[in-house]
Amino acid sequence: MPVLENSVAEFIERWKHHATRVTLYPQLEGSPLLEIGAAGRVLYVLDRVGPYAAKPGEVNMIVNPMTETVFGVDLDTESLTITAISGIEAVGRVLEVSRDFVVLQARLPLVVGVLDQSWKEIKVGQMVSFVSLEPIHGFLTH
Repeated sequence: MPVLENSVAEFIERWKHHATRVTLYPQLEGSPLLEIGAAGRVLYVLDRVGPYAAKPGEVNMIVNPMTETVFGVDLDTESLTITAISGIEAVGRVLEVSRDFVVLQARLPLVVGVLDQSWKEIKVGQMVSFVSLEPIHGFLTH
C-alpha cells in the first residue's frame, strides 16, 4: 500500500491550492467527524487537523477521499452522491495527477488518494469516476 502522506502539515502544504470553502457545522462533543456543507451536500469528514481546530462557520478545507481505484468515464456531467455516513461516489474532471493522487472537480475539488496504480492511466482534463472508502478526510487550512 502506498504511503500517501508523511505528516498533516506536509499534506496541507502540498494540496492547499485545492482547498475549497465549506460551511463547518457545530461539532458533536467527542465525535471525530466534522459535519460540513459543500456543493449543496452535507458531508461528514474525519478531522485530520485536530480536535476543535476550527470554529463553526465558513472555512477552507482540503476534502480528501480515498479510493481503491479510479475509472475513466465517457460522461460530461459532474456528480457527487452520498453513499454512506462518510462515503461518496463521484464523477468529475481531472485537474491534476500526481503520484498516488488524482485531483478532480466533482461539484467541489476533491484530492483523491488512489490505492492501486490506476492513477497512472489518468490524464488532466479527463472525466473519471470513483467510489470512496470510509471515512473521507478533511484538512482545515488557515
